[in-house]
Amino acid sequence: MRRNNETGGFTLIEVMMVVLIFSIMLSFILINSNFTISDKTKLKNSATNLYAKIKLAKQEAVFQHCTFKLEVNENSLNFMRLTNSNNQNEWKTISQNSLLSSEKIDRHIQIVQNKPLILYPNGSFSEFNIHLRLKNSNDVGDYVISSTDGTNIRFIQNANP
Repeated sequence: MRRNNETGGFTLIEVMMVVLIFSIMLSFILINSNFTISDKTKLKNSATNLYAKIKLAKQEAVFQHCTFKLEVNENSLNFMRLTNSNNQNEWKTISQNSLLSSEKIDRHIQIVQNKPLILYPNGSFSEFNIHLRLKNSNDVGDYVISSTDGTNIRFIQNANP
């Protein structure tokens, strides 16, 4: 008796080729469909990131026994360290190898700071108010990071402007 080994199925190579072609087509579709993160998600991530960096800078000021400052301009966040050179105090930007290095602000996000935030070696800091919102948007998806007492940092979501 002779047995027929042909079952009519696909070989492993054929299946792998179909999966490869399908994945290549899917990658082109995703790239061309402009798959991006929403602006509201970018705003939330930026606010959370800034809050974490301020808390880190507060800890670093105590740990390194130095004074830090945060300045916000139209397109970047800059943490600076107070140094004394030639008997003069001056603010120097923190190096790029640090978690507190300068960071660009997304072009859809507006950050308004009422005055520079100063973080002191004893763990206290100046009163500050930093408001984050989407540019050209009337939504109430705003965030505020602030302190009125110089010891506690508040993170408020969906604050009214």
